[in-house]
Amino acid sequence: MESITKHLAAIAPLCLAIALACPVTGCQNSAARSPSVNSSFMDKYWVMTAFTAAPGIDWDLDGATETDILAKLEPCEKDDAIMFRKDNQVLRHHGANRCDEDEEETEEAGTWQYAPATRQLTRNSEGSRPVVYTVVEATGGKLVLQQNVEGKNKRHVLTATFKAK
Repeated sequence: MESITKHLAAIAPLCLAIALACPVTGCQNSAARSPSVNSSFMDKYWVMTAFTAAPGIDWDLDGATETDILAKLEPCEKDDAIMFRKDNQVLRHHGANRCDEDEEETEEAGTWQYAPATRQLTRNSEGSRPVVYTVVEATGGKLVLQQNVEGKNKRHVLTATFKAK
């Protein structure tokens, strides 16, 4: 369970980041086929307002099971924002609270692809495995992503809710 928890902790900011990843092949064609769905979450910054795990998980390896993962994130991660650009690039804005004084305000954080038929949003970040999310809701002001993660003995559903910045 420890390795899955470390993996989850590593992707949390990008699940913002909460952490999203995949090859770029076909991305622009997918976006072009479904502009109404994609346009609802493209080209705007999203700030995470809720991040939960069901069933709960020991996110920070302190021996306690948590369901409210947002509460466990560092303050410098909570004001970060993510953007899915129309050119299939992911941008991350580090917000006013920086985790590292050398952090750039904005950085490219991988690529994304959306499959409208399955509502799957996949993100690829250099050095990480692709992360696949289900788009539960995508409106002009709200984005809800879910990710299924296999734990040692059970499956966890991570749900990240974002508001447009």
